[in-house]
Amino acid sequence: MKLESNLRHHIAVLHTAPILDVVLLLLIFFLMSSRLVIQSGVTVDLPFSSWSLPPVEESHVITVTAGPAPQVYLNADRIDFERLTAELEKGEGGRRHVILKADRLAPYGLVMEISDLVLAEGYELSHAASAQRTSP
Repeated sequence: MKLESNLRHHIAVLHTAPILDVVLLLLIFFLMSSRLVIQSGVTVDLPFSSWSLPPVEESHVITVTAGPAPQVYLNADRIDFERLTAELEKGEGGRRHVILKADRLAPYGLVMEISDLVLAEGYELSHAASAQRTSP
C-alpha cells in the first residue's frame, strides 16, 4: 500500500538559506584576506614604475600630498615633520619598514628629507609607485 502526502513542497525556500550562507561566508573570506594593508586612506597620484617589490605586511605608511602646502601623513594621521621624527624614534610595535607614498607632483626636496629621516632612524624604506602610467 502506497501512502501519499498532502503537504506541498517548498523546495525553493529550503535551498535559499544555505546558498545565502555560502555567499556571505565567501564575501567575508575575501574581505578579510584582501591586501588593503598598504592603503593609508589618503589619495595621491603615484608616479609610474614598471618594477614592483613584494608587499610588506608590517610596515608604516608615510604619505606626502602635492599642492601649495604639501601635507605629510603617518598611517593615515596628519603629522608635522617634528612629530614624525619623534614617532619614528619611538619605533612602536617592532615595525622596522616604511612605505613612502609620495604624490608625483610632491616637492622632491620634502620627499628626500623624509627619506633621509627614515633611513637615519634605521628603517628599511620602499617608495610606492603605480603600475599604470597616468597622463601629466
